[in-house]
Amino acid sequence: MSFKHNNITKDVTPIKVFEYMAMKKPVLSTKLPGLYNQLGENHGLIYCKDQKNLIMDIEKYINQKEYLKQQGLKAFRYVSDNFLWNKLVMKLKKILLNLFRSNYS
Repeated sequence: MSFKHNNITKDVTPIKVFEYMAMKKPVLSTKLPGLYNQLGENHGLIYCKDQKNLIMDIEKYINQKEYLKQQGLKAFRYVSDNFLWNKLVMKLKKILLNLFRSNYS
């Protein structure tokens, strides 16, 4: 995932990152602030400083099949635990119920 940091990309969280993670694929990406704020560290996403470093990191990891496989599995577990629709709906339901209770109790 090669993104140049600019005013547009600084706040985005590309959905394709979640799709790749859900497919157990290791994801190397530039460290977009929005993406980092959403996913943080140690969830299977490998961050690179910028586009140039991304290319160097691809070369670094290309023969580390087991490491990449483990990162893909870690990413899959994180997405499964946090971003499946049923879990997102339950989180939203809890927020709305708390909001309703705080306004009408």
